[in-house]
Amino acid sequence: MSRQLLLAGLLCLPAAPLVAEVYQWRDEQGRVHFSDRKPPDRKTKVEAREVKVSNIDESSAEREKLGKLFQPATAAEQKLQRQQAQQRQRDQLERAQQCTEARQQLLILQGPVYFTREDGSTYTISEAEREQKAAAAAAWIASHCDL
Repeated sequence: MSRQLLLAGLLCLPAAPLVAEVYQWRDEQGRVHFSDRKPPDRKTKVEAREVKVSNIDESSAEREKLGKLFQPATAAEQKLQRQQAQQRQRDQLERAQQCTEARQQLLILQGPVYFTREDGSTYTISEAEREQKAAAAAAWIASHCDL
C-alpha cells in the first residue's frame, strides 16, 4: 500500500528538468559532432545542457491537427463496424455448434460403432477405420475448437 502511495506521489510531481553531459568534437573533415558519449581518443569539449521534454506539443494547432487525423467514425463506418461485429458473432456461434457436433461424433467413435444406410440397414466398420475416424475427429477438434 505504501509503495502505491509513493508511486502516486512521484507521478504527481512536476517534471524536473534533466541535465545531461553533451560532448562536442570535430572529425578529420571538420564536421562538428554532438553526443552523450565521449568518443575514444579525441579531445572533446564537455557542456552541461538542460534537456527539455521535446516530444510533447500541447499547442492548440497540434491538437487541431490531431483532431483532423483522428476524427470520430462516420455513420457509414459505424454501420460497417456493427455489421462486422455481428458477422464475427455469427461465425463464433457457428464454430461453437460445429465443435459441439464434432465432440459428440468423437464420443460415438470411441465406442462400438455401426452405421445406418439410407434404406435403414446397418453395417459396421473395422477397428482400424474406427480408430482412423476418431483420430481425424480429435485432430479437427484440437485445431478448430477451444479446449
